[in-house]
Amino acid sequence: MDVDYWGRERRFGEALNEKYQRVAGFGKPVMIAELGVAGSADYRRTWYKEILDQQTYRRAFPLLTTVVFFNDKEPYKWPLGYGSPDWRLDKEALKVLADRQTKEAAELAD
Repeated sequence: MDVDYWGRERRFGEALNEKYQRVAGFGKPVMIAELGVAGSADYRRTWYKEILDQQTYRRAFPLLTTVVFFNDKEPYKWPLGYGSPDWRLDKEALKVLADRQTKEAAELAD
């Protein structure tokens, strides 16, 4: 869909920036509810790498505190023949999230 609409694949930061700029002026914490990534394995891997690397997005989006993933298949077909995107996280992304959760829990316990 990115290629059809934008003429190219967009990155996480680019897609978030247009929405982030609308709310950053309030100076309040920002949360992404129901983020999902669908597409080729390379496309998803690029998004996951950017999303899961806190240093990458903390510089550009300092108010972003939480990302909640939508980890399921889209229940409805999208228009224009795009079908039902599969938003589920792959095993590699789930492992990174689990490892980070364990590290953060250990840091809090110290």
